Amino acid sequence: MENADIRNLFRKEECQSGAVSAVFVMIDEGILYLKRADNDKIEGGMYGIPAGHLKDGENAIDAAIRETFEESGLKINPTELQFITDMNVNVRYTKGGEFSLHIFVFFADKRSVGLKDIKICDEHSSAVAISIDDMRALLRADSKGIINLRDTFTLFDISVIKGHLEKIAELSNAKIKI
Repeated sequence: MENADIRNLFRKEECQSGAVSAVFVMIDEGILYLKRADNDKIEGGMYGIPAGHLKDGENAIDAAIRETFEESGLKINPTELQFITDMNVNVRYTKGGEFSLHIFVFFADKRSVGLKDIKICDEHSSAVAISIDDMRALLRADSKGIINLRDTFTLFDISVIKGHLEKIAELSNAKIKI
């Protein structure tokens, strides 16, 4: 599905249980992850990519741009967004709660900026960047039971990374070591 097609599809009012846009932002040091503030009752202390609900009448692209700016201070143009996937998911928060969402997932290449340029909002406490190779190593360690990614990352981020790391790597032109 092309970005132009998404602009007019799946507005919040057309999704029975709501819709979310999420963006894997590649900055100079790697994929941007934001740590939720510890006082967040649902995902406090967990890392995730910039994401949030579509506002009434908003499309997926506009929500992705707005949420990325609100959460990280990064300005993204519509032409910088690459569509990765969209999916209906039942979300179970690590600290309790469950509901259904339609999630649009995008990629944005912002390697012209680094962690020093990130301006996190009050709902986050810090920002980190993880390279594609390091994310692949984390996934391998998780699959072997060496670590548990659920202790650190939101369940949504884990499932998207597991299913779409190759696409994210392709979009970032990164070389993945197998």
